[in-house]
Amino acid sequence: MEKSLETVPGLDLSGEDIEMYYQYVRFVDRFLRFNRNYQIEYFKLSYPGDGSSEREVDLLKRWIDTVIQLKVKDLDFFDYSWEWGFDNFQLPSTIYICESLVSLKLSTVTLPSVKSVSLPFLRVLKLGAVKFADHLDLETLISGCTALETLAIRFFDRVQVLQVSSQSLLSFTHVAPKLVFTHAVRKPLAEKDLSIVIDAPRLEYLKLSDHQTSSFIIKNPGSLVAVDIDINLSSGFDSRNMIRDFLVGISSVKNMTISSIILKIIYDYLRCEPLPPHSKSTEELGIKESSMFSGPQDFLPSLEYVEMKMPLKKGLLLEIRMLVGYFLEKATILKKLTLCLDDYRKRKESLIPRILAIPRISTSCEVVVL
Repeated sequence: MEKSLETVPGLDLSGEDIEMYYQYVRFVDRFLRFNRNYQIEYFKLSYPGDGSSEREVDLLKRWIDTVIQLKVKDLDFFDYSWEWGFDNFQLPSTIYICESLVSLKLSTVTLPSVKSVSLPFLRVLKLGAVKFADHLDLETLISGCTALETLAIRFFDRVQVLQVSSQSLLSFTHVAPKLVFTHAVRKPLAEKDLSIVIDAPRLEYLKLSDHQTSSFIIKNPGSLVAVDIDINLSSGFDSRNMIRDFLVGISSVKNMTISSIILKIIYDYLRCEPLPPHSKSTEELGIKESSMFSGPQDFLPSLEYVEMKMPLKKGLLLEIRMLVGYFLEKATILKKLTLCLDDYRKRKESLIPRILAIPRISTSCEVVVL
């Protein structure tokens, strides 16, 4: 057993894999001891303790410091302390100066105050329920990762402004649930408290799923290829302008997934566009009413795939048809439009023929209703 541990390139161990806590600790200690003269490729660990004693805290810090000294490339650490009602484990500050790290994934931990960051080879950073000592630490961490390509944040430690600034970033995902766990107590997040500002000129993929986001600004959206937007903006003038500016800017996007809330804002924007003189009402226009509205079109020539998620409510049938028609009539190279509706059989059966009858400027476009 001891000899075999010396040839193992890394450790991937979930807290549930070993029932006895002390056996778990002993195994990890032995693994690190036998590999002290070798570089560890990966260290993936879910810690099953409650983090309630100084001994446990020291143990965790020693493990992290050791793998950093062993020039770990892939570090994935999950702490169960929050399930016991204790504060999240605070990682040692050495986490910011691990020059060998390529991938860093952290869940339910606290990061110390940032003094300096030296992570020159870090390409993947994923944070789940991570707390920061200062509200500017996350921004400092991101800007200090000069090779960062993938950033995913699912954290409950709210800040007023989430600033993402990176010259190398290719993919950014931000997901926030409606309920959070704080000291083992479930509570809702405050509403409308987050503004997201993204300055990443090479960004290709963007996913925002956060109903607490009040606004988002993308300073260099021209490189985006795929977007997935589900944020709970209001239907006011500012939100319409924000969405319009976003759509105008994403001139290279090919794959778009948008929620019913964003579609509602687009619909409101389209309705505010002036109708041509002597035009009929939108009720009389039927399936062709979308042709009467120009709307933001800069992104449409490059659009290949669209997925729309909408509730199938009685008062929204005209809105759904209008929005589908907006994309079908104006996206010249559209290959597939997927409409995801609630499971309301009778309304769906009556709507599908009307959707399929909408003219398509792209003759090869496939329309799927789910």
